[in-house]
Amino acid sequence: MRPDVGSSKKYAARGVESLLKESINSPVDFHILQSRGLAYAGECEKAIEAGKKALLLVPVSRDVFKDGPLSEFYLGRIYMICEQYDECLDKIEYLLTIPAADEANISVELLNVDAFHDKLRKLPRFQKILKTEYKTVY
Repeated sequence: MRPDVGSSKKYAARGVESLLKESINSPVDFHILQSRGLAYAGECEKAIEAGKKALLLVPVSRDVFKDGPLSEFYLGRIYMICEQYDECLDKIEYLLTIPAADEANISVELLNVDAFHDKLRKLPRFQKILKTEYKTVY
């Protein structure tokens, strides 16, 4: 079954519109910026800008375990969607070396089965990541 790109774009546009309204009420809510970055999937410049702003609001140095790594994780996802694979792989390698909670807690085992990363599978750098044993630095 082929995805309905037209409907996807329409719903993403609605999502962006809604998130922009939310941004007015909560201009420093990094969750809204992360979501906006993902919703802007077809507009990579705006998507990456939103993801970077979210990371600036909650860097790992401010929240080392939950929201900081989550900001890194979502920026990595945005890079993946925008086909900026080197930047995505940079985030993956970094996240594999730091402690994290929730969905930002990635592992080589997860990368082996997570379909989201299928576009990376044939890249030599991704293959190297899958063969590397990472140590968490606390």
